[in-house]
Amino acid sequence: MRDIARFGLTLMIVCIISAAALSFTYQSTSPRIEENRRDRHRKALIAVLPDAQEFKTVEGDEIKGDEEVTVGYSDDQRVGVALKVSILGYGGPIELMVGVNMEGEVSGVEVLSQAETPGLGARIDDPEENFLEQFKGKTIENRFKAKDDIDAISGATISSQAVTDGVKKALELFSEYFGEREK
Repeated sequence: MRDIARFGLTLMIVCIISAAALSFTYQSTSPRIEENRRDRHRKALIAVLPDAQEFKTVEGDEIKGDEEVTVGYSDDQRVGVALKVSILGYGGPIELMVGVNMEGEVSGVEVLSQAETPGLGARIDDPEENFLEQFKGKTIENRFKAKDDIDAISGATISSQAVTDGVKKALELFSEYFGEREK
């Protein structure tokens, strides 16, 4: 009985020390992680709306769910909209930033986060693949099928289709939020 109590006490002490170490690590690294996330977000905005000099996030009742809509301006003129969308890929959610100019054409796509299979689906944001470049100039009228309208990455059809669906979703949101009211 004494051995069980001693092992239980030892286990409890180890757990307390481990919890304290994890808590300290989280507290010391979370500001840096958040700063890196904001920096990645800002760089994605600049990449998907290269003509914009200033960005303003749209807030209010019109925006639904976990979507994020940011309008890009140049000389007080609206030049495009960046839409952050999340879509389910093979390895989990894929978070995209899609830039759409005011004519409704994709001006750029950036992957903010993904957990796709390394060497396969993770190649969706590999600059050497040029996968994301093929979305530029696409509009809501395109079919957005990974095998027909978009060249899928070999061995990563599900991930390729997920990104394609995400871009289509962003274009649909753009049309919903800015379509008829802006014309």
